[in-house]
Amino acid sequence: MNISALIEREQLLEIAERLNALKLNVNLQSSLSVIDNDGNIWITPDELWPQRLQGNDILLFSDEESEKEIAKKKPDSSYLALHRAIYQKNLNVRAIIQINSPTITAIGDELSYAMLNLMPYHTFGIGTISIEQTPDFNKAGFIKSIADLNEEEPATVLLRNFGMIAASNSLENALLQIERIEHIAKASRKARTLTEIKSYSLDTIEKVDQALPKEFVGLRGRKPSIDFTPFYRDLIDLTQTAFFNEWITFYGGSFSVRVDELTFFMTSQATSRNQSVQSDFSIFKGGKVDSSKSPDRTVNIHQEIYFQNKQVNCIAFIEPDSLISAILSGQKPEYTKPNNSYKFNNKVEILPFEALADPEKIANAISLRQDGILIENFMYLCVDKTVSNLVNRLFSLVSLSRL
Repeated sequence: MNISALIEREQLLEIAERLNALKLNVNLQSSLSVIDNDGNIWITPDELWPQRLQGNDILLFSDEESEKEIAKKKPDSSYLALHRAIYQKNLNVRAIIQINSPTITAIGDELSYAMLNLMPYHTFGIGTISIEQTPDFNKAGFIKSIADLNEEEPATVLLRNFGMIAASNSLENALLQIERIEHIAKASRKARTLTEIKSYSLDTIEKVDQALPKEFVGLRGRKPSIDFTPFYRDLIDLTQTAFFNEWITFYGGSFSVRVDELTFFMTSQATSRNQSVQSDFSIFKGGKVDSSKSPDRTVNIHQEIYFQNKQVNCIAFIEPDSLISAILSGQKPEYTKPNNSYKFNNKVEILPFEALADPEKIANAISLRQDGILIENFMYLCVDKTVSNLVNRLFSLVSLSRL
């Protein structure tokens, strides 16, 4: 579900709930805000409890109010000055999330830019990053420095031993960036226990980034006569099953369902998987995507798999915590089946991260006879004839990886 159609109060309530679900600490010096087209700032109160936060708790401050008038009102948000300074510095910033992350706190002073290359695909959508020391949020010097970091581009500021401040063009994009950084941070902690970690040069990362599609020609023509409802339903079932079983996070994974030889539906960028609706999906047909949609950047891989494997009708990329060690090290876990109820044959191929730049290689490596493909520093890929069979495969994989 894309929340951009919700009013400001509803957006803040929804994002606060999602942050809480990600096990980020919204009770410790955390604040969410948006700025509307009239320059008014909608911001959460200091006592941010997602479980009981209601619309009338959200504070509203007019752009016309002076600092003295705001001080007289004694607002219950200590971070208005910080957020307002960022909005004034960059007019492209429309939303800010200031959040505590226990994971980043645990990493401590070892937090580094190099960490962000551990899972390069997740880094592509993060944008401008800065790493700073944990501050006094209300110090004038800190407020100015954080605002200045957003002068040219909206930035996500990582605060050592605390968390992050993400400024973006929408609350949803700010949350997406935070979720990806949090996922990388958790993987970084996991990597410390591994004897071998795959790492890639900046040249390799750039090569993959350039190979992944960014724009498509929009579809034109008459409305098709085929009823797409069953395909939408299958994709909704697949994405929501993946989310609620923690195989992905809100914006994680990549999923598609084939309609015919030239057409398939797939997940779009920056749409959450927990409450998927039809408008969240892109229609991809003959190398073109429906207008105003941005499909996941793995779209060419999906297309090539369908082209090379006529019996494959659905595709899933997942990244459950139980597989992170294997994804980071490129070492295939050895599974044993307690009984034949598990749809798993222990046939998993390993491909390097740079395979993302070669969809044909991935398509040739996958088949219905395999359980899937582990792509290093990326995700696990699985395909099948039906969504029901695919879900059974994924349940088996994840269940056995936890045993």
